[in-house]
Amino acid sequence: MSIHLLNTDPILKCFSNSTLPYVDAQLSECADFEMRMGDCLEAYGLNKGKTKCEDFISDLRECLLKGKQKQRVVLMRKEHVRQYQNGERESMFSKTPNYNAY
Repeated sequence: MSIHLLNTDPILKCFSNSTLPYVDAQLSECADFEMRMGDCLEAYGLNKGKTKCEDFISDLRECLLKGKQKQRVVLMRKEHVRQYQNGERESMFSKTPNYNAY
C-alpha cells in the first residue's frame, strides 16, 4: 500500500486546526465591533484599511483587551491607598457586602 492511498487528511487537519489563531469576538460583547471592523477592512482592503479603519481596529482592541478599564482600576486603587495613608479614609477599601445581600 502506498502513502498516497492513505487518508492523512484527518491527522493533518487536527494538527493545523490546533495551530490556528482563535481570535474572534463573535460570542462576546465585542461582536459588533468586530463586524464593523471587518466591513471596513473589506471595503478598503488590508493595506489602505489599516489607516482608514484605525478607529474600528482600536475600538475592537479596547473591547477585547480592556486596557482603559484596567488602567482605571489601578488608578482607583492608588487613590484609595493615598487617601488611607493621608487619613482621609478609615479603611483602605470599602467593606464587602453580606453574602446574601444581592
